[in-house]
Amino acid sequence: MSAIQTADPKARRRAVRLLVIATLLGALLIMIFERHGTALFEWLISDPGRAHGRLRMFFLLCGALCALPPLGLAAYLRSLARRVRKAQRYPLPGQSVLRDMQVLEGELALGRARTFEHLAAALMSAALVLAFVWWRIFSMLDASL
Repeated sequence: MSAIQTADPKARRRAVRLLVIATLLGALLIMIFERHGTALFEWLISDPGRAHGRLRMFFLLCGALCALPPLGLAAYLRSLARRVRKAQRYPLPGQSVLRDMQVLEGELALGRARTFEHLAAALMSAALVLAFVWWRIFSMLDASL
């Protein structure tokens, strides 16, 4: 019978706290944009001489904000996969888990590492597609101005 790594109640509380904070920050950003979105748009186009540069900056910032989270998660998953391969065990020794988990060792752990690598590749592809779409929008906008 395999070993069981027991759940860490502190890790569960941290995860819930992080989720609540992220949700509140997202709601706050939406409220700010709804309240000040018109002013932002007016600022972007207020000075015809600088509108082109401001729109470029705005679209590049939006593209980066869309592509960076999946890239960050892909980098984390890739790093986790390397550590799992090295330890030949998942969850890693000392890693906090949110629920009781069966410890995977040997070939099963390597299979989990491959899953993490595939997910990292999919996220990297999604980030590249997002960056390409924003680049196309940006280049079409740039050509029309």
